Amino acid sequence: MKKAILSLMTFIFLIFALSGCRFIKSDISKMNVILALGIDGKADNYNISVRVFEASSPEDAKDAKTAVYKASGKTVSQAVNQLTSAIGNPPLLSQSSVIIIGKDTAQNGIKEIFEYFISDDYIGPSAAVVVSTEKAAYIINSDELENFLPTDRFTNMIRAAWENGTGVNTKFAEAVVKCENKFSDFCLPVIEFDSSKHIVTKSAAIFRNDVMTEIIDEDTIKGLLFLSNHVKGGYLSVEDAGGESASLEIVKSSSIIQTDMDSSKITLNIKITAQFNVTEFENGKFSDETVDKLNKDLSKEIKMLAEKSYNKVIKENTSDPINIGRRLYIDREISSSLSDEEFRKMLSNSQVNIEADAKISRSGLF
Repeated sequence: MKKAILSLMTFIFLIFALSGCRFIKSDISKMNVILALGIDGKADNYNISVRVFEASSPEDAKDAKTAVYKASGKTVSQAVNQLTSAIGNPPLLSQSSVIIIGKDTAQNGIKEIFEYFISDDYIGPSAAVVVSTEKAAYIINSDELENFLPTDRFTNMIRAAWENGTGVNTKFAEAVVKCENKFSDFCLPVIEFDSSKHIVTKSAAIFRNDVMTEIIDEDTIKGLLFLSNHVKGGYLSVEDAGGESASLEIVKSSSIIQTDMDSSKITLNIKITAQFNVTEFENGKFSDETVDKLNKDLSKEIKMLAEKSYNKVIKENTSDPINIGRRLYIDREISSSLSDEEFRKMLSNSQVNIEADAKISRSGLF
């Protein structure tokens, strides 16, 4: 079923790509392009808020005007249908950059939301899916949203979230597939207002099947990303014994995870390697000895982040965002015979051995 859904999505995407979306250009005066869509409520009472390009707006996004519309319905489909009446034109959902799901809605389950956009109304597979700590409607209505729309349409915010170790599984297609995975839990970025009322991303939500179970902080996210081999950019800061501090850019990292099972107990042996660049320094050039020490400090920092994240998320809360269940299923098909409750109990009793090796590159900086 998953393969069929993904094949259908790919087929539709190729049609749009190869056609150059000509139907969009010819009928734009009769449609409103949805830039951001927010969903609040739950089954039998969904509330949808959208920010759209006005149909009469010029083609240049910088000069285009946006407007907010709202609609409600017992199902997502009914709420979207009500949007047509509210806007006066069919909403062009396929161009939406981001789907924002309110926290309360995420805690009630998002499967019906995903099913609607897959089966009833196409959403591009590259669209971001995020959770809001506030109601999604607050984000859609915020004046701060205009700082992201329409010119970069949340793209820069989502990219920044990823680079800071927060943007896990933002693509819509990936989230749909992982929502249906019995054992491997998945994460979505969480957006919120900071003290200055700016929209920021500092945390992520973990979903078990389709229900949000917890929100984790930035350090926990970084540890999980190192464990799951998903670090793409970002920074770690360290200070040497002499008081010199450095902000080190993560160039790339990789992790090798070996899973062993003995007497119904899981043991993970994890080796993490990471490459860094020195991006700034104080009090002059670091000596080779200092760089060697920083390498050791970074290795300890990565190991500590990974161990804390594993104990907090995997053992204490029995979540599985680093795909232990998927690894067991592929390697040994053990998890196929376990119930979800049995598998979660195995996670709480699991053991982990982590090694970390960091290397700093100084080329081109001195």
